[in-house]
Amino acid sequence: DDHLVMASPQLQVITGPNTGGKTVVLKVAGLSALMAYTGIPIPAAASSRIPVFDRILADIGDEQSLEQNLSTFSAHMTVTADILRLASSRSLVLLDELGAGTDPLEGAALAEAILERLYKRGAFTLVSTHLGSLKEFAFQHRKCENACMEFDPEKASPTYRLLSGLPGRSSALVIARRIGVPTDVVDRAEEIGGASDASEAVIEGMERAKRQLEQKRNEMEKQRKQAHQLREDAAQELQTMQTLRQAIDHEAERAEESRVHAAIAAIEAALKELGEPPRERRPAYDRLRETLATARRQTTLAERRHATAQALRKGEAVFVPKLGTVSEVKKINKGKQLITVEVNGIPMEVPFGEISWILPPPGYQREWYE
Repeated sequence: DDHLVMASPQLQVITGPNTGGKTVVLKVAGLSALMAYTGIPIPAAASSRIPVFDRILADIGDEQSLEQNLSTFSAHMTVTADILRLASSRSLVLLDELGAGTDPLEGAALAEAILERLYKRGAFTLVSTHLGSLKEFAFQHRKCENACMEFDPEKASPTYRLLSGLPGRSSALVIARRIGVPTDVVDRAEEIGGASDASEAVIEGMERAKRQLEQKRNEMEKQRKQAHQLREDAAQELQTMQTLRQAIDHEAERAEESRVHAAIAAIEAALKELGEPPRERRPAYDRLRETLATARRQTTLAERRHATAQALRKGEAVFVPKLGTVSEVKKINKGKQLITVEVNGIPMEVPFGEISWILPPPGYQREWYE
């Protein structure tokens, strides 16, 4: 699994078919804890978290011994006794096939009592089992969780995926049939045990619901990614439209300024060509020059620039077309209608009428005044 199974519940009961990978899960958890303790990167997602344990206590495998008069069950209980003595709230306990090797009823009762002791002690515990009572134990305790090794009923084989939140079925009859146990024997076993165990049907229904929920979750995740992509595309399109609008406004302002200045400059050039007027016409010429100056100051473009300058604040960015640069506003003198900007480290005073109400679009390199 992407996240270490020990990261969420305090105690996890892992069930499922034989050869499904339960023991491997316990070994991976223990090895990952040891690797993390020694600073070795572990095979888990970047968001995974794992505690630093004071002890890693494991009963995995068969330690039976003729020399020491230890049966499989006795060997397991010898190790388990040491685990119960040493385990603390900072320990990781790994128990494989807890309660196996003896009378099923007594083994189940003993296994449940062992889990109760570890649960009360607060030890992080992973246990694999085929006992139904331990599945119920995990359901009944708040910090416990069932988990199972997934089994593909269509292929009649395990998938080796750990599914949290659901108990698993041993699928013993399916496996027996797959490995060659006579069909009539397996059919008879199904007759004997199939009708008496309603919990298997409940587990099957839960597994089916789990698969349906997972499918819906995957579909929702796919839709979420599609919606995220649509939002990114819309944001990019909006940015493109804003840049285009900015470029259009920029060129419109430049065109208006060029048109107004060109018209006034043409009239002034014509007056200059006429030379000094006769004495009696000088008042008329003076009024014409004043009209041109007023026109230069009172165009729509000039009014808009003055309004923009009045609203500026120190520290804001402003575009000065005449300088062909975007500069930071250092000082504003509304009385003299002057803005002090800094260009290449040099402060410069610019009249209100020579600033733009828009910033140039990205990539702008054209000069306003040629």
